[in-house]
Amino acid sequence: MHENKYNLTPKQLVFCHEYIKDLNATQAVVRAGYSKKTARIIAAQNLSKLNIQRFLSELISNRFKLCDLKAEMIIEEYIKIAFSNITDYLETDGKNIVALRSINDIHNSAAVSEIYFTKTGYCVKLKIRLHDKLHALDKLADYMNILNKGKVMETPKPAIFVVPGFKDFKTESNRISRLIKEGKPLDEIEV
Repeated sequence: MHENKYNLTPKQLVFCHEYIKDLNATQAVVRAGYSKKTARIIAAQNLSKLNIQRFLSELISNRFKLCDLKAEMIIEEYIKIAFSNITDYLETDGKNIVALRSINDIHNSAAVSEIYFTKTGYCVKLKIRLHDKLHALDKLADYMNILNKGKVMETPKPAIFVVPGFKDFKTESNRISRLIKEGKPLDEIEV
């Protein structure tokens, strides 16, 4: 990656590398060595600079490529959590004794948050906790935009990401904003 092609100062380079660690611009500014008193202002200024936006897009894109992360993988994990059921992990012998299924029989371990075993006397207690199902369903509903159908909603401000190599960002940004205002879904907009 050729960082000099973006004409960034050494502090801006450090800011970018710090920013992609946690996406907290104010903290990235402080970690990059800027003043704490003006950190919020400098963070906003840095994020508004086109050369920094382009470099951040390249860094983030490279990070996704490095770990081969795709949006579909995230959606699949939300689906596992959203449609999990506690009975997928437990079994009963018909005499009110509940046990954890064999690990070989559990096909959806992604939904499991915690498993505790506690021994008290002759009894072993099992506690199993799944990840937040409602949160996963909400995320999927947002992704599919299913809860907003039929409702009059205020048009959200579009999230525009800078694609490395873009020559005319402003024109493309305006085109995408116009298409969104016209009601075209984001997944149908060619970039």
